Amino acid sequence: MAGLKMAAGALGTALAGALVGVGPRLVLCLNAVVVASAVAIALTDVCLTRHRSFVAVQEDRPSSAK
Repeated sequence: MAGLKMAAGALGTALAGALVGVGPRLVLCLNAVVVASAVAIALTDVCLTRHRSFVAVQEDRPSSAK
């Protein structure tokens, strides 16, 4: 995960350097898309992890407790 964060930071820096000559609205829109994508990925990960945790807890219970 740390490597992914480092890569995203480097990509953001490179993108900012490449877009210096472009107007600020385009840059802000691209940043909004990046942030929205990160939020969507994080929420998906939380939902999938929560589901897996719930299933694991259900499988660990004795059959009489179900």
